[in-house]
Amino acid sequence: MRALLVVATVGMLALSVQATGQESKKQPANGELTKAVFWVPNQHCMECATALEGSLKKVAGIKSTAVNFPTKWATVEFDESLISAQEVSRAMFQAPHAMGANMKYGGFLMLSVPDAKGKANQTKATTALGKVEGVTKAAYYPQTKAVAIQFADKGKVTSTELIKALEDAGLKATQFSGKIKK
Repeated sequence: MRALLVVATVGMLALSVQATGQESKKQPANGELTKAVFWVPNQHCMECATALEGSLKKVAGIKSTAVNFPTKWATVEFDESLISAQEVSRAMFQAPHAMGANMKYGGFLMLSVPDAKGKANQTKATTALGKVEGVTKAAYYPQTKAVAIQFADKGKVTSTELIKALEDAGLKATQFSGKIKK
């Protein structure tokens, strides 16, 4: 009986250590999480959204993810001291696609730039972002009042760096909420 009690205690201790390890993996290193929206255009069905969501939940530094097939937006909560926005985008690209190995998801970070009214400010926003090393392309979408950022294959650009680049260009920028304001 005493041996059974010892085995049960050791087993519970092992489970609590394992659970603690998993819990700490999900906690932000600096105490702050970034909640960002990524546009994922290469989703073809609900299974795509489910597969992408499942893959992202396994990535270290990502606390939570919700992929919405109808809008093609993925809302990801992550610790940018562990994984950058560019690395989250890369993880989306590397995730196994539900339609097969020849297909890839893309992940374009969306940032809200409400002040980019008019062609001049829209050009200012995309030009400022295009100068950031690690950014391949930036495109402004007037209907969302947001800019979509495509990243290069290598690098660790954070959303904070991108917001700062926009602010240095004289434009207010924040994380995109996923809601379209009319």
